[in-house]
Amino acid sequence: MVFRLAFKVTARSTMIALGLTMAIADHASAAVCGGTFSATGGGVQCTVGQTGQYLINAVGGSGGGTSNSAVHGGFGASVSAEYYLTAGEVLDLYVGQAGASALSSGGGGGGSFVLIDSSRTVLLVGGGGGGAGYNGNGTNASLTPDGTAASVSQGYPGGAGGTGGYGGASNGGSGGGGGILGNGATGNGPSGGGGGGKGLTGSPVLAGGAPRDSISGAGGFGGGGGAGAGTGAGGGYSGGGGTTNYGGFGGGGGSFVNNSFEGYLFVNLPELANTLGDGFITIGLAPSVPEPSTWAMMLLGFAGLGFLAFRRRAITPFA
Repeated sequence: MVFRLAFKVTARSTMIALGLTMAIADHASAAVCGGTFSATGGGVQCTVGQTGQYLINAVGGSGGGTSNSAVHGGFGASVSAEYYLTAGEVLDLYVGQAGASALSSGGGGGGSFVLIDSSRTVLLVGGGGGGAGYNGNGTNASLTPDGTAASVSQGYPGGAGGTGGYGGASNGGSGGGGGILGNGATGNGPSGGGGGGKGLTGSPVLAGGAPRDSISGAGGFGGGGGAGAGTGAGGGYSGGGGTTNYGGFGGGGGSFVNNSFEGYLFVNLPELANTLGDGFITIGLAPSVPEPSTWAMMLLGFAGLGFLAFRRRAITPFA
């Protein structure tokens, strides 16, 4: 169920961009902001066609699977909100891909990002899920802005999840996920490790991390970490943590809703997408909400109709 509360924030904010100029990816030709945008492995732009209140939903990609069909990658996160957008305004959209599946370790899923092009203000981020291991499901995306840590394996702690928009750490095995302000760490174990997912400031922007070898999966576009000795971490607002050199499960990428941008309306809390595969972004004009004055007139009208019906019953003579 979707809840729409009638309160708005009218001041534009760039607090999430933190005044930094982020690297801008090559974008596909601009389209009108409406409908569903699927993963392409790169950034796309859309132009707002008419001024109004828009409902936007961003869903991150899931982690990759393995040759064991009984397990699956971690789910991406789904985040939604409404914002007031002006005709001609351009949005930058980065739709997260699922991590690649492989024989033993799946790659981390990429996060899905929605930004205002002119200011690089981040509106929404749906985090990506961690990759699956041969004997277990991947870690789901984080429903908070911070990425989650990789699991402990053979007594060795996994890499910490990123915080404050930065990429996740690695403890030698798989790559950490990328965040809005930094890349995920690359695994550096004795036999090598998975590549860290790139962040919004990375180059190429939000590229998935490379796998360690042919039995490990690559990270998905959107900052997913590459698998190595253990599964790749998810990309997101902050990246998930990479694993140790002794295996384990990479963490999930963080999710974010900007509640300070103009016209913000709460829709629902971040939740897991509960689907496998690439992420997506949907954009559309929000259903109109009657103004308080309109509600008042409606209530008065109903009250008047009720009064007339009561009077009619009161004066109807008996046969």
